[in-house]
Amino acid sequence: MNAAQIDAGKLPVVPHVLLKLIEACHKVDVSFDEIAEIVKQDASLCTKILAVANSPLYFQWNNIDSLNRLLVVLGVDTIKTIAVTSVVQQFFPSSMRT
Repeated sequence: MNAAQIDAGKLPVVPHVLLKLIEACHKVDVSFDEIAEIVKQDASLCTKILAVANSPLYFQWNNIDSLNRLLVVLGVDTIKTIAVTSVVQQFFPSSMRT
């Protein structure tokens, strides 16, 4: 299987990354640099965040050239939602999601 055949939607998010991300997002003084370092630990989560960022809703910011800037545009709540949704989806068969 080559890289082009990998379905990003089927890559599982590592739960410890989710826990670290949620802990960081609950801190009052969290920086987007800190969030970016956590997100970078999980390829699946990065892929899902990039997919949302490339959606029509965020198209106006299509010239974003760094993960940190992308995270700022999405916001902490959206980042948490993407991460939590990714983990929850792992518990349901794909036939139930369509």
